[in-house]
Amino acid sequence: MVLLYSTRAHQLLQIVSFFLFTLVYSQDACPLQTPLYPPPRDLLSSQDVKVASDNLTQAIEEALTTGISDLGLLPINTTTFAIKVFSSHTEDSIYEYLYTSPTYSPETGAGAQNTTLDSVYRVASISKLLTVLTLLAHDGYTHWNHPITDFIPELDTIARNQTSRVQWQEITIGDLAAQLSGVPHDYGFEDLAGEYSNEQMMAMGLPAVPAKDIPTCNQGEAVNWGNPCDREEFLRGIPSEDPTFAPGTTPAYSNAAYQLLRYAMENITGIDFPSMFESGIVKPLNLNSTSLLVPKNANVGIIPINETVSVWDFNLGDGDAFGGAYSSANDLAVIGRSILQSLSGTSALNLSSTLTRHWLKPLSHTTSFKTSVGAPWEIFRYELPNRPNHVIDVYSKSGNLGAYADIIALIPEYEIGFSITAADLPTNPLPNVWGLADLIIDRLSPAFDKAAQQEANRTYAGTYKAHGANSTTDSYVTITTDHQKPGLQVTKWVSNGIDFLQSLAALSGFEGLAVRLYPTGIEESVPGNSAKRVFFRGTFDYDTSGQSKGVISACQSWLNVDASRVGNIGVDEWVFTLDKGRASSAEPRLMRKQLRLV
Repeated sequence: MVLLYSTRAHQLLQIVSFFLFTLVYSQDACPLQTPLYPPPRDLLSSQDVKVASDNLTQAIEEALTTGISDLGLLPINTTTFAIKVFSSHTEDSIYEYLYTSPTYSPETGAGAQNTTLDSVYRVASISKLLTVLTLLAHDGYTHWNHPITDFIPELDTIARNQTSRVQWQEITIGDLAAQLSGVPHDYGFEDLAGEYSNEQMMAMGLPAVPAKDIPTCNQGEAVNWGNPCDREEFLRGIPSEDPTFAPGTTPAYSNAAYQLLRYAMENITGIDFPSMFESGIVKPLNLNSTSLLVPKNANVGIIPINETVSVWDFNLGDGDAFGGAYSSANDLAVIGRSILQSLSGTSALNLSSTLTRHWLKPLSHTTSFKTSVGAPWEIFRYELPNRPNHVIDVYSKSGNLGAYADIIALIPEYEIGFSITAADLPTNPLPNVWGLADLIIDRLSPAFDKAAQQEANRTYAGTYKAHGANSTTDSYVTITTDHQKPGLQVTKWVSNGIDFLQSLAALSGFEGLAVRLYPTGIEESVPGNSAKRVFFRGTFDYDTSGQSKGVISACQSWLNVDASRVGNIGVDEWVFTLDKGRASSAEPRLMRKQLRLV
């Protein structure tokens, strides 16, 4: 019997050995680039989140008093701002903070006296995010990879006549959205030749500018104030500028790209942009404070000094697609929550879960290891102190115009996000908005991680046995969680009376083999009842800390997902059945047995 037992175990282990032992080797865990746990659903009940929120408030108030935080300078006492942290699973705020600076004074009587979460601010380049959201809601990715010359015939003519250095026929809709087009930053907007006379330019050491090279319209703040370029003027002027890069080379921020995107969207849909914006975002989400035009009632807005100095009523014309929108912290939270809800198909937005998952991905990188670019996401990668080899991606879009600076940020790992709206004069509030965002991520993310781990423990931890199993002859597994280790931990795995974990470790020659499970985002309903099946994939980690520490030898668990199968079943696939929020069974699919919670 002993011989047969050993032979059976060895045969089984031979089947899976290629998968297991070309796998992850690291002194630390090497998780998959997925959430470590299912997103937490009940953050308001988490004591860790409550403590972290108190710590965040303390840090903000220390910065208000001293002008610094433990992350650096943060002179926010002159900045009026509103903060809201939100979750996709509740309409209640996870955290909020309001501050009206004593220096804030709407001198003309226009503007709110104090900020609230519903106070309206200009959100500047957050408009770019809203423009792409409008495009996706109306057209999805249908025309994403089509050249823009298909939709802006004036540029097609210019390209055929070769009268511009910009490779218009090579630029796609997606390039415009992802800041990969190489289109110039602006046309007219903040062009010094439109702001200063030739005499003034020459006094600064600059040459005189020929009249033909001075923009005839301008979305800037000087001589052509109130005279934004219309479509004809813009399309006549932008081809005269040189590209920043060839299309697809590197991200280079461009407002002009989004004005072109606006024109292309109108051609694709046959609908004017303001109507698209209204039907794609404002109406489905019942937004009360979001618009492309200046609010008719200025008293809803935060307006430092007056409407002109603050740039509150500055008209960007067709530049509304890159910087014209107005919104509030509450409305931005509604928008962010709806994007997150689109991941599970529960959003009022016309976005499929697959489309949303694709959208929440980087499309290019920057010179910083921590920063990537999407469409038009500004993506920041944050590593928790106790989570080596795992990064949290923060998908954000910020804006800055005149007295205003704002940010909306999403953390899909936890299905949470935050919005900050701010205003200040004469200080530019953007560095303060970024500093506040840094504080939110630094203080709250570890608590969200802990809350996710604790919810996973309540939902999945336990011992699961085959029907009629006993401890010596059949199959069972024990699942736990540990805040110092990622994922669900498989601490016991007995298959047909064999200690499977011990056998794997013996065959590999490595001690301390660890099996960890990570959510895949795949769920399915169980026919006939309210239960659902939740799918996970596993990694098999063991310590080879003496191996190379070079870049190619880094954590590469993604290479081995589903890398070996037994009878068309991946050896790393697990399924849990959840009933009323608690796992009632576990199924290591390799074993072809459903194990019940005991």
